[in-house]
Amino acid sequence: MVATISAGSPYRASPSKSSQNNAHQNHQNMQGSSNFDRIIDTIPDEELGRVPPIMLQQLARANEVIKQQNREMERLRAGDKSLENERLRKQLHDLDEEIKKSRTNFLTQESLLADMNSELQALLEERRVLQYGFEVEEGTSKDDYLRRSEESLLEQSRRHANEATTSKEPVRDQKNFESHAEYRVQGSPPDTSALKSDTSEVKQLREQLEKEIRMNESLHKDLEASRRMLLGRESELAEMKTKFAEMQMRLTQAESDVAGTSSDLAIERARCDRLALEQHETATLYNQMQESLQLLMVEKEDVEHDYKFAKQTILTLNAKL
Repeated sequence: MVATISAGSPYRASPSKSSQNNAHQNHQNMQGSSNFDRIIDTIPDEELGRVPPIMLQQLARANEVIKQQNREMERLRAGDKSLENERLRKQLHDLDEEIKKSRTNFLTQESLLADMNSELQALLEERRVLQYGFEVEEGTSKDDYLRRSEESLLEQSRRHANEATTSKEPVRDQKNFESHAEYRVQGSPPDTSALKSDTSEVKQLREQLEKEIRMNESLHKDLEASRRMLLGRESELAEMKTKFAEMQMRLTQAESDVAGTSSDLAIERARCDRLALEQHETATLYNQMQESLQLLMVEKEDVEHDYKFAKQTILTLNAKL
């Protein structure tokens, strides 16, 4: 709480609201700066010439000190409270906005990464099914198919067709498996065109899978970079909050210094008023002494006149005698 100085004499330090502080302070500054001139104006020039010069110098010096303290206090009030706080608040607001944007991007990338993971799982499942079909094709193309019976080949073909249907494989693959099984039953060689088609599809799926894996790794890297950037922003925000707390402490210290300066100013003004009152009392006593001296001079002149008259009377009486 800043101590202000009420109007009138003697000055006293009293708490006031911040909305009334500037008006009271301006009134006190005007009153303190014109105090010395008003006191000087009340003293006549003849009596002012008899005042000791050291007292006038002390009063003038005290008046200058009061003016300097007023200017310094106004400068502190105008400088410390607005600029630094506004800058820190703007920086904190910008950091909050950047952190919100980073979090939004982070959540977007996480959702995108989850979608990519689901697509990757679907591609892996599709690759597994196709690889299983390709392995079945390669396994039946060897010499061991001659050792299998007609019934086992048909059962394997039907089971593979059912698995392909449940895994949403194209109907073309099922037909290829069935036709291939019929060719095996008839003792004809396997369909090389179907094998080549499946092999090319498997290669394409592998390339697409590798591409998705690379994209997934890139997304993981971007996600990690976003996390590091978010952590850095949070550390910067914590540092800015620490700096803001330090500036608040400095502002509180400045306000306490201003309050101490106001108290010192009140004491100095009270001392100046006391000196002015003593000077006024000294001038009054001097005037009274001057008046008493003038009365004594008049009485002395009357006594001298009476003495001369009595002496003249005595001389006249002596001459008559």
